[in-house]
Amino acid sequence: MTLNFVPAFSLPGDDAVIHETLRRAGRVEAITPLEMPHFVRAVAGLAVMELVGHAGGAAVPDGILLYEIWLGVHGNEAQSCGAWFNLGVLHMQAGKPVAAAEAYRAALRLRPDLAEAAINLGTALEASGEVDAALAAWRGALPLPPLRQVLHNQLGRVLESQGRLGPAAAELRASLLISPDQPDVQQHLVHLRQRMAAWPAARLDVPGISADEAGRNCGRWRRWRCLTTRHNRPRSPQTGSPGRFPPPANGWRPPQAIAMTGSGWAIFQPISAAMP
Repeated sequence: MTLNFVPAFSLPGDDAVIHETLRRAGRVEAITPLEMPHFVRAVAGLAVMELVGHAGGAAVPDGILLYEIWLGVHGNEAQSCGAWFNLGVLHMQAGKPVAAAEAYRAALRLRPDLAEAAINLGTALEASGEVDAALAAWRGALPLPPLRQVLHNQLGRVLESQGRLGPAAAELRASLLISPDQPDVQQHLVHLRQRMAAWPAARLDVPGISADEAGRNCGRWRRWRCLTTRHNRPRSPQTGSPGRFPPPANGWRPPQAIAMTGSGWAIFQPISAAMP
């Protein structure tokens, strides 16, 4: 929302006006033309943490409107970085990745070192179909280890979707080097190595993860396949080729679901504290 001129000051009772508007039937859409200027001025006069509080308790469309009103006045100020970030999160929740990307870019202009915004920007770009731009955004992020782990997982997932199995496997292994205790990532890396014919597939060369542990995360049947090479598996008596054990009557335990899909890996919740 672009506002040509909005007086940004607060008056007694503004907080109650905003609160009541967000609670009543129809919420912001029910504001009359006579009430709107007062509402806009009241929102523009909020401190950033008051804004975050009101937007956090509002429906997504109303939260977006609150941030857009406030940012139309304060959007170039250093304190607005967190508001831009939160606006991006709400746009993603509303299914508007293009608008979310613009909000994350605005946050990064104010805080180039905000790795969360760079990771979320990549997620929004991917959802918009701009996969190469998403990869560039993720590679440009310089997060601390916990977020770097998420970043490697994102890169691995997208590189695999492009058929680039070797680079994808390298990203997942980098994630496990930061935090080995990720059974779903272990499983996915083993499956990538199987597709690459990198035997034994469960030998991940990650300190703290034995081949047996990686195999256990693949389920019982896949564990046997992961822990053997292509050439040392038992031979089928019928064909002489590497055989498969017949499943038991009650079936093998299904492998763990792979949690490497979707954009949930990199979507962060709106902040609840002012950005430093």
